Amino acid sequence: MRYVKLILLVLGLGLAALFFIQNQILLLSSLDLKLDLYLVKFLLRDIPFYGVVVGAFVIGIVLCLFFLIIDKIQNSSQLRTCRKRLRSLEEEVISLRNLPLQDKDMTNSGLDADVMNDDETIGA
Repeated sequence: MRYVKLILLVLGLGLAALFFIQNQILLLSSLDLKLDLYLVKFLLRDIPFYGVVVGAFVIGIVLCLFFLIIDKIQNSSQLRTCRKRLRSLEEEVISLRNLPLQDKDMTNSGLDADVMNDDETIGA
């Protein structure tokens, strides 16, 4: 699996490099970015287009990492809870194994012995 991930990473980086090389002229052109929130206005002038593309890529990576970290935290919390439950259930099984056995046959055999004694006294 590690080799598959490495191959996919190299392939992705190769495609990104090819994209930047083939679109070099367009990516070097500049843009003006404007954000109007009625109360606050932002204007960024002469930002290279490759900066927007790379910025969007980096923001996507950061968001993916953020969601992966949240998922990892939730999974580790659930795993910790399951391990505690497993430990308590294993302790319960061990305690139940260590309990003395109360066999129904022994109580019945005790009654049979009393019946035998009565039969001997009757026959005698």
